[in-house]
Amino acid sequence: MGASFEVALTGDSIVEGCSHRSPGRFGGLGAAVLAELRALGVRASRGYLPAHDAVVSLPEAPRSYWPLHYSGSWTFEGTFGSLPSPFAADGFTSSTSDPAASIDVTLEADRVGVLYGAGPDGGRFDLELAGRSQRIDSHAEHASTALTWLDAPKAIDRLRIAGAKGGRVRFAGLIARRRAAEVQLDQVGRSGAQAADAFAPTNRQALRALEPDLTVIMFGTNEEGAALAGPQRDAERRLARGLAARARLARKSGACAFVPHAPNGRPPALQARLREVAARVARDHGCDVHPVFSRVWASGESSVGDGLTADGIHPTAAGYELMGARLARLIEGYRARSISR
Repeated sequence: MGASFEVALTGDSIVEGCSHRSPGRFGGLGAAVLAELRALGVRASRGYLPAHDAVVSLPEAPRSYWPLHYSGSWTFEGTFGSLPSPFAADGFTSSTSDPAASIDVTLEADRVGVLYGAGPDGGRFDLELAGRSQRIDSHAEHASTALTWLDAPKAIDRLRIAGAKGGRVRFAGLIARRRAAEVQLDQVGRSGAQAADAFAPTNRQALRALEPDLTVIMFGTNEEGAALAGPQRDAERRLARGLAARARLARKSGACAFVPHAPNGRPPALQARLREVAARVARDHGCDVHPVFSRVWASGESSVGDGLTADGIHPTAAGYELMGARLARLIEGYRARSISR
């Protein structure tokens, strides 16, 4: 696909931007980073589209997660407190065995990768793109996350996933790639996630399929919550184990940057301790550490008063703009170094 710089943003609800789902946006942080990159003169586009739903206001309306539009009977895994799916890069999966179920999406892309779960109960389904149809068989002896690439002959193309037959169809997400993009951002965050969550071998297959030149790892918020609710050492070990696995995978395709979250309202000593654990593990596994959010606001309490977070943890649109500016500059620095090599 040329020289586009692929960036994966991994993390929890702060990355996902779960309170900022709206048409034209795919998460607060990702949208803010894209806006800032474009302000810097970088041709940036979004790449990975997670296969999850959003609750719509009208009961008769189809469930959708912009720009995905679902119809028929679907089961959604990984959203709003449900267990993560063992498939997909972020633990989101939409599955069905309903022959009448479908997903429609309009994409700007030159190539589209369709990620789907395969397994012993996997069924067949149709991929339709730009008037051409391809039959996919997701039956397999062992569970895996598979990837099928399709060429998109027009600037804007309509993709349809439909015709489930003979078993369960598990849709794990789309990868949209554009030749003209200098940076393509794959937002891989899930509300409630910890570093060790949703990281089965099949999840790793999906993350590997993104082939990021840079993986930004932003975990620790929910590990802090776990430390407050139970033994802190368990939370530390879980964070260390998850970050080590993610760093090893990231280094297979490119650089790895651990970015600690912004200050929040939890005990400062606990925040500092988990940052220390994460920084040690990251450096031990070849991952850079960039505390670019350490002074984005003074504390969780001040961020609420200034209108930058809703609760001392989750940013508002204004908070995301500040974070997006700092993260965009970090990404552009990595891209510039990759060009100079």
